[in-house]
Amino acid sequence: DSGLRSGEDLVKAYALGANFAFMGRPWSMAYAANNRHGIDNYIKYLCKETSVAMAMIGRRNIEEICFDDILWN
Repeated sequence: DSGLRSGEDLVKAYALGANFAFMGRPWSMAYAANNRHGIDNYIKYLCKETSVAMAMIGRRNIEEICFDDILWN
């Protein structure tokens, strides 16, 4: 388990240069909660959350995300 849980986490990982991200625990929790329907719901949630995170940084597709999208405090 990598600690990635959300679409926002995926966008951050991609902006930091990742080409691949593994999410283990959310999938097993979704399956445990509602079998196949839990997985289907999680996929919909993850896609929506990723789209929202991309919209918040002004990106329309994943290829546009870059390191400059990360705001360092």
